[in-house]
Amino acid sequence: NYSMFRAYGCDWEKFAFGHSDFHADVEYNVNRQYKKLTMNLNPYKTMGAYGWAKVNVYVDGKLVATSPVIEQKTRECVKFEVTVENAEYIIIEPVVSCISGEYDGALLLWDVKLWP
Repeated sequence: NYSMFRAYGCDWEKFAFGHSDFHADVEYNVNRQYKKLTMNLNPYKTMGAYGWAKVNVYVDGKLVATSPVIEQKTRECVKFEVTVENAEYIIIEPVVSCISGEYDGALLLWDVKLWP
């Protein structure tokens, strides 16, 4: 499983005038059934030279983890793991920079899994 998020030409973004990032979120009701959430992060091929991306994870409305910042020069896959034990619901929020061109972020988020 994978999703690609980029600052330009996509329909997933929430953007407020004057901000320098796009973000979106997906919410899952996990009903206290899982202990951890794992995912892999890589820059997508359209990542600008000065662009960046990250992922925020919320548990029951509270920010509990933010991934390392992914940049064009991020060579190794970033393995991101978050404890979600006793969570009723979780929110996964990809965020990418969006200034223009070489400052635009692009993220490949893949192999997202919940573990009992």
